[in-house]
Order: sequence, then structure tokens, then C-alpha cells
Amino acid sequence: MLLPLQAPPGAPVTTREGAPLFPRENRYQIIWVDIPVGEGPAAPTTLLATRDGVQKSLIVHIAVSKGKLAPPPLLIDLNEYGDKYLRHLPGDVDRDGRLAAEQAIYAGIGEHYGVLNPLPYDSQKGSGRRGMVPRLSNEDLLHPQLDWTEFDRRYQGMLSGAAMPDGRPIHHFYLPFNPNWPAPFALYASDRNRYEAIWAAFARAFADHFREKGWTQTIFQLYCNQKPRDGNDIPWNLDEPKGVDDYRALRYYADLTHRVFADAAPVQIAFRMDISHFYCDKHRGEAQKDFRVNGGWEILEPVDIWVISQHSLKDLPARDKARQLMAMGREIWEYGDTPRLDEGGSKAAARIYNAWEQGWNGIMAWRSFSREMGEDPGQDFIAYAINFGGNEVFVPSIRLKQLRRAVDDLRVLESAIGRGQTNQNAVLGRLKSRDVNSGWRELPVSR
Repeated sequence: MLLPLQAPPGAPVTTREGAPLFPRENRYQIIWVDIPVGEGPAAPTTLLATRDGVQKSLIVHIAVSKGKLAPPPLLIDLNEYGDKYLRHLPGDVDRDGRLAAEQAIYAGIGEHYGVLNPLPYDSQKGSGRRGMVPRLSNEDLLHPQLDWTEFDRRYQGMLSGAAMPDGRPIHHFYLPFNPNWPAPFALYASDRNRYEAIWAAFARAFADHFREKGWTQTIFQLYCNQKPRDGNDIPWNLDEPKGVDDYRALRYYADLTHRVFADAAPVQIAFRMDISHFYCDKHRGEAQKDFRVNGGWEILEPVDIWVISQHSLKDLPARDKARQLMAMGREIWEYGDTPRLDEGGSKAAARIYNAWEQGWNGIMAWRSFSREMGEDPGQDFIAYAINFGGNEVFVPSIRLKQLRRAVDDLRVLESAIGRGQTNQNAVLGRLKSRDVNSGWRELPVSR
């Protein structure tokens, strides 16, 4: 856990008092302090702490080396389902307060080389989530009139970069397109031409609006998350496909995406897929679900962004096939469970080092935000959105800090490689073998 500390460079850093995050019965607490520094000499920073009415201070002197680091060589994707990270906001918060809280969360993730990517539709039914999609102000789906007022107000800071710490637009962003939006899935079987015409009409509206706003640096992703569930008429496993029918359905939506957005340039549109069994011999021992035998590679070739499970990419043949996809211009992201509370620094950092060594575009944590920091509810998540003194506060886990530190290690390594000052394999081997913060495991808050 982290004490949330805030202060400008060179100013005293004090802990917030009265935080409900740290019960008195906790015997030990870990304090991680981020102190921003510029390119020039850094002023001494004073860390202040008060205990039992006695204030103690520690003067920290920071040496800043000359030189410029390489940009982050890979990113961390924080998948989220809707905007539950805002659920702790007080009921009386106004629109400006809500917007400020959300922008602070996006910026906090950005400071850790992450991209917050909330799915803007109900993950199974496919209906658009309120406030996360433009409002349809007429009933003619073939000629949609979209009201972008609230959408623009909410997301323009992130899509323009104005709300981000580095001033750059966010790297990628989910769109609401899925088998049940904008066209109802019933039309897929009853009137395929109308179904696709509705997709095309909405695609034109989205591309035209994004082009007018100048949102051309963000990669807008289309992602189908549905699986067969009660109340869901979609018959395929589109998230983590398991067999040839699933592959063919994803191929259809990839082709449809490319077709309806064919004239979107310079707006960037990409079809994304998450796959748990990539280039495997058998899926859970069932030969009919064999990725290779059933031609999964050939069927899914048009997919732009492959988010592949960590366990699938352990095998050399799968890694070779993933590199072939990258040579064809595709992106490869690795996903797995969030680093565990007791995993330790070296294992968490190794996820970054290994992904970089293989050449992947980044890693994805599919469960991002928890509203509780206790061990049981919080262990599967990597960040927290906590009500603190009536305000929504973004609290990164130490695991997220360790992932960021690993990315910074690689920035230093790439800068040294660029100057011909180091041996990549030797340094990477030392990074992977060292015990990063081995004694600084994240401790859960006492329940």
C-alpha cells in the first residue's frame, strides 16, 4: 500500500492525516514517495512525518544526471469494465468535480506508463454505458444524429492530451462498437445488409467527428467481449475464442470493421482480440478446438491487435508466430493475472523485462481498479479508487510502481544502447536476476 503524498518539487512532503486506508492496528507500513525532478539541479526535499505529536524530518538530496532517456519502449494497458473507478464519488459532486476526478485518474495511470481503457458498453449485453457513448438524438439508425456534447466534455482532455501529464493524447481508446451496438444483433440473422449499413453509418459519424476534433494520434479500438451467457443471444466466444466458429465470427467483425472504417484516415481504427489459447496444440485436451488444425492462424489473420495470454507465449513456436504477426504490422500485447500481493518486486518487474525482450508492444492487466484495499478484495487489482475526505483519490499499488520502475530500467538501457555504451544481453540478464525490492512486498490493509 502507499501513503498518498503530494507536493511540488523542492517543497516539504507531508502525509495526509486521517486517512481511512491505514488502520492503527497495522504494525508496519510502506511509504513510497514520488519526487518529480526537472533537468537541472534538484533542490533538497524534506520529508515530514508526525507520530504521537512529534514531527520528524528527513532531508533528501537528489543528484540529476545529464542526458535524456529514451521514451517508454512498451506500455501497460489497464483494461476496465465501465467507469467503476468513479463509484466512490459523493452523490452531491458536480459535473466539474466528476470530470476532474476522472482526468486525475487517467493522468495518474499515464504517469505510470499505463493507458486506462474502460469498455464503454455492457460487457455481455453490448448496450452502451450511459455517459460513455454519444447520445443518439433521432431514431433512424441508418442516418444517426449523434449528440457529442457530453462525450467531448468528458474525453477531449485525454484524446487531445491536454489532461495528460506529458501533454500527449492517450495511446488507445475503446469504441462502443460490438455485435449488439450500434445495430441490434437480431438483424445479423434477419437482415445482414441493414445490419452492416447501420455499422457503416455510425462509423462515418465517428470518423467524421474525430477527424474534425483532430483526434488522430489515438488508436481507436473495436473489441468484441461477448461470450454465450444467459440473456445474451450471441452464440460465440468472442473474448478468448475456443474454436473455429469463434474464429470465423471474429474474422467477420474484423473484416466489417476494416470495411466500414476504410475512409477514416487520418483517424486510426484497429480491431482488437484477446485470445487465451494462441497457436496451441489442443484447447483443454479437445482436438476440435486446436488452433493450428482448425486454421486459427489463417482465419484470424486480419486482426490488428492480438492480446495473447502469458501462458500461450511461453512456447517458442507461439512466440515465433507472434513475431511473424508483428512483421506483418500487427501489435502483440501479453496479458495475464495482475501481479499478486505477495509476488515481490523481482517477479513483477520480470513481466516487463520479458515482454520487452520478446519485442511485444506491452502488457495488459485485465482487472484494474478495486474500491477496497483489503487483501481479499484488492489482491486481483493493480490500482485503487478510494474516497478520501469526500474526494475520489487514485492510489497506485506498489506493484504498479514496480512495473513503472522496470519500464524506467529499460529506458535507461535503451538510451545506453543507443550511445553504444552497454551490452544489452548482459545488462538485461542482471536486471532479470536481481531481487528488486525483495523485502518490500505489498502488505494488505488489516481487515
